[in-house]
Amino acid sequence: MDTLSFETREKMIIGLRYALLILISAIFIFPILFMVMSSLKPDMQLLRDSASMRAFLPVGYISLDNYADAFRRVPMAQFAFNSVFTTVVSVAASLLLNSLAAFSFAFLKWRGKAIVLSLIIATFIVPFEVVAIPMLLIANNLPWLGPNGLEIGWLNSYHVWASSSSINTSAICLTNL
Repeated sequence: MDTLSFETREKMIIGLRYALLILISAIFIFPILFMVMSSLKPDMQLLRDSASMRAFLPVGYISLDNYADAFRRVPMAQFAFNSVFTTVVSVAASLLLNSLAAFSFAFLKWRGKAIVLSLIIATFIVPFEVVAIPMLLIANNLPWLGPNGLEIGWLNSYHVWASSSSINTSAICLTNL
């Protein structure tokens, strides 16, 4: 009876693992590939191709017209600036405040340091879903300086989107003090 050597069996197991990983990665890549190809096709071609493998392939009329239309219809430059500005301010504030807090915890001796550190670490256990609704209710009652002057209530998509990152940054900064 011919048995496989240990090295041959190990190579077969590694080959099967890689085959399985490639299959799993293909499953995850197909939706991304579909989104990219769909964004490059006109509407009618997208509808025709969506029921076949042509939806995943760069066939037919491929262009960047959809992206040009998006930039013409909405102020994409303003959206990009808002995103970059929010990110830069959030990261800068987090770096500054967290660095100060880390220095305080690492090098300074003060009464209650262990208790404060324990409370900060305990807040990491609380999932975001627990505080999401209270944050929304608080934000809904905050005043907002909008295009029509001072407004009360933030429950529209722009106000919630614009404020969520600043609220998260504030919560992170306050938690790490």
